[in-house]
Amino acid sequence: MSTTTATTNIENGLSVILPVCGQGEAASKAIPAWVSALEKLSQNTELIVIDDGSLTNPPAQKEGSHRLKIIPSGDQKGYGHGLQLGLAESKYSLVFLTALDQPFPVSEIGKLIHEIDYKAEDGTIIPIDIVNVHRKGVPPSGFDKFLHSLRNGFERVLLGTWPLPKQGWLPKEERWVPRAMRLWYGIRIHDPASRNKLIRRAMLNKMIVQSQGSFATLEILAKANFLGAMIGETLIADKPSPYNPQLLQEPDTRKADEKKVWKSPKFVLNVPRKTETPTPTGEEAGAKDPG
Repeated sequence: MSTTTATTNIENGLSVILPVCGQGEAASKAIPAWVSALEKLSQNTELIVIDDGSLTNPPAQKEGSHRLKIIPSGDQKGYGHGLQLGLAESKYSLVFLTALDQPFPVSEIGKLIHEIDYKAEDGTIIPIDIVNVHRKGVPPSGFDKFLHSLRNGFERVLLGTWPLPKQGWLPKEERWVPRAMRLWYGIRIHDPASRNKLIRRAMLNKMIVQSQGSFATLEILAKANFLGAMIGETLIADKPSPYNPQLLQEPDTRKADEKKVWKSPKFVLNVPRKTETPTPTGEEAGAKDPG
């Protein structure tokens, strides 16, 4: 397991990281909507946009309490590469990772922030490290509901586990992902492939994103789970997104990314500097010797 020593100053506020991967049309609507939503929050915010060159008319950048920063992605392409650049540029204590291939009602970001401090029945506040946003997905068929009930009964009787309540139904081609993540990494959430995640900076500072492509979505969850993170999940109210989702246009690096993360996962280890203890002189050593 690889480790790297690093330190990062953390300021209170919210950073939103938005990689643009051949999605200029969606970005042209999403960026002004994000700027407007963040300006309504009563805390410092920043929107970090990573542009792969598909933005035809990028908006003017802004500084101040509601910053807008646009970063070129350079020669490398991919969602994970965009996250790497965005995380390096961002500076606030809460980080919201998002993308343009999945819808998100940006006006709900304020409500989502409250989900990261869970209030128990006794009034105790439990800080959550990651709040995963569950997509509503698609309407389930009667056969879907039947299979779900059958699977729940199987898990309760034969495996002795209590299935989590269903929050939404993913498209059929994605339903293997939660099962695989539970089997490989022990992560019990329903929509790990959601790119909409609110994460504490302190948790992100403990890991290094290695994936160049969209596998970074799962890599971050897997590493956070390994580090003992508290991971929650919420279903955002069904409100319209300000943009029509566009598929990510990136090189197919999934197998290479997964192999790299499995073979040599990288974390950040903050090790205090060693202080040299002066070697006592013969005279000092003799003074301590009662003989």
